[in-house]
Amino acid sequence: MRQVSSASWLVRRAGLFGVAAGVAFAGAASVAQSATPSQRSPESYTNEQLLSDFIHYVKIDQRELARSFLQALIDRGLTGEQLLGLVEDTPLAAQRFDEAIRDAMRMPELEGLAARLFTGVEAGRRDRARNPAAITESIGLLDDNQRARLLARERLAFAGEYAVPQLVEALRRTSEPIIQAEAAEMLVAMGTNAVAPLSAALTGSDPAMQEQIARILGRIKRPEAAPYLAEVAEKTSVESTRNAAKRALDALGVGGTGAGAAAQYVGLAEAYYAEPRSLTRFAGEDQQLLWNFEPGIGLFATPVATEVFHEAMAMRLIEHALTLDPNAPGAPSLWIAANFSRELDQPEGYDNPVYGSDRRGAMYYAIAAGSTTVGQTLRRALDTNDTALARLAIEALGRTLGTWTWSGSDEEAPLALALSYPDRRVQFEAALALASARPAEPFPGSDRVAPTLAAAIRDAGQRFALVVAGEMERQQWVREALESAGYTVLPPASSLAGAADAVSQAPGVDLIVSDLLQGQTEDLIREARGSAKLRTAPIVALLAQGAYSEMLPRFQDDARTRIARSGLSAEQLLEASRAVSGSTLGAEVDEAGWRAYSLAALAALRDIAVSGSRAFNIADAQRPLMSALGTTQGQVRLDVAEALAHIADADAQASIVEAALAASGAERIALLGKAAESARRHGNLLPERLVRRVEATATSANDAEATAGAALMGALDLAGGRIVPLILSESGKAR
Repeated sequence: MRQVSSASWLVRRAGLFGVAAGVAFAGAASVAQSATPSQRSPESYTNEQLLSDFIHYVKIDQRELARSFLQALIDRGLTGEQLLGLVEDTPLAAQRFDEAIRDAMRMPELEGLAARLFTGVEAGRRDRARNPAAITESIGLLDDNQRARLLARERLAFAGEYAVPQLVEALRRTSEPIIQAEAAEMLVAMGTNAVAPLSAALTGSDPAMQEQIARILGRIKRPEAAPYLAEVAEKTSVESTRNAAKRALDALGVGGTGAGAAAQYVGLAEAYYAEPRSLTRFAGEDQQLLWNFEPGIGLFATPVATEVFHEAMAMRLIEHALTLDPNAPGAPSLWIAANFSRELDQPEGYDNPVYGSDRRGAMYYAIAAGSTTVGQTLRRALDTNDTALARLAIEALGRTLGTWTWSGSDEEAPLALALSYPDRRVQFEAALALASARPAEPFPGSDRVAPTLAAAIRDAGQRFALVVAGEMERQQWVREALESAGYTVLPPASSLAGAADAVSQAPGVDLIVSDLLQGQTEDLIREARGSAKLRTAPIVALLAQGAYSEMLPRFQDDARTRIARSGLSAEQLLEASRAVSGSTLGAEVDEAGWRAYSLAALAALRDIAVSGSRAFNIADAQRPLMSALGTTQGQVRLDVAEALAHIADADAQASIVEAALAASGAERIALLGKAAESARRHGNLLPERLVRRVEATATSANDAEATAGAALMGALDLAGGRIVPLILSESGKAR
């Protein structure tokens, strides 16, 4: 999961819009130290007094005092269960707290701190409900009186997945039929929350338990259970168990599909890889549960960081599918994609319990998988606009492709398609991979390789940003902030349509920052995502408070879009820009990295030029190379000139000569040599005005420069006695 935010969960849980404002940007909601609530020292207040006074001052709208008491309470560092104890001291206290916290989270001065308090109380409520002892107690109440059963059901429902292992064990209590039946009904009532742990228990349990679980899953009717039920139906030797699994599949509506268990596991892995909300049980929490079942131990969970949970599930499902069918279609390429995604999303320093540090990195498996499998992974990345994944897949392809002959297969097409992908780094890297493969014949898109490589020499290190704001003052403010961070900012506009010309002329757009009304912002995002050139561009959308709170939950899972408040400072804007760019494009490339791009691209162009490739035409890169000749320096400039020297074109030859004449010293001499190489290959293509200037160079007082000029004259094979003045000039010196 590339972008995880608890903000929208808080909004929904509290029934509010203002909560998220204090969560999305830690900097904006940082807790400042407040003045002492009164003349008394904060240490003299009890926790109960601090909470009571906070509630009181919220009620009478004394926000500064309310903030002071709330800050003092938070500074106590109470655990979630301790905070919950304060809130639930009496039914009246709980009601007053609920009312006060709702009001506080609507107040800009209090929303950040109030969100922290609310989160702490909710964490305490969850921890209490999920405590194994509390779950055991609740299950024991299932055969008590009606009031006790209602209380037990409420507590177990709140515990959710955490209660499933003990409820599954309760299914075995044949000596306690009431608890056994109540446990089954409780699992059905839990619905989606029970599916993952029940599915894990299904395949490892004994046949009798499999029948019970299959009946429950059939009543829940969630499609995520289908692969597990299909596996039991395929593998069990007990007819009653097989029939129970088949009936459950029929109830799910997949009984007659004919798809085997392995294919269904791959399909479920695809669903997890897409990271839908429906497969995220604990939205807004740091961890999700990965379920396991072992005979003799039973059902147990492994907590996994939310950022990598979906990848972990996808990889596990694919691995299991491959044990059932080693040739399961699409399984290896999806596993490679999920493993790359795990590496991209995993928090720094996180000790992943299901992918330990002793395992090899994702690139190892991608390289070992070969170009066909990784080509499928690249196609997935291009289809889903996953720039970071595309770059990793291209890197793997670049290390596995040998001498390449285009066959028109689907596996080869993605690398050529990547040349048209909106992100320039993807274009550059795809062009480098294709050039290094040295295809023997042209292929669809081969005419884009040389120009793309040339563009990498010229402007690889530039980052282009687009500013769209309704007010000129805001346009200028955003522009200055972005320029201070090194962006080349296109002419600002008040709408995306108004920026169309600037966008069409730019090599690419690496960031969009908007500051518009809500409806205009929604239109901009929709138009950008439908644009061939802007569909992958990271967007930071600045909005007023109300629009911000409404739009944040809708876009929190969109890694390419960051919803932010319009009151951000310049540094906070840049922080938001870095965050959304990092989640969309991957790590920033520093100056050394961009230089490496340029040098690699130049080396590839030289190879194309020298080899006389039939697949690539060096002339396709002429205009970008000519432009680069005027902006590069040193050896890079000489290498550009060498590439131009292989192009049989008058403008190309003239550009080398003009660059030489504009230079001085050793650089002029070296560039004259490159011009001579062009003349030897293609003859004299220079206009007369440049020929005369070359002749003048040949008479320079500097012997080395004069010799280089003379060599160029000779290579041009000038007619009409053009050598005579040089002979007579030198003859006159001798006399």
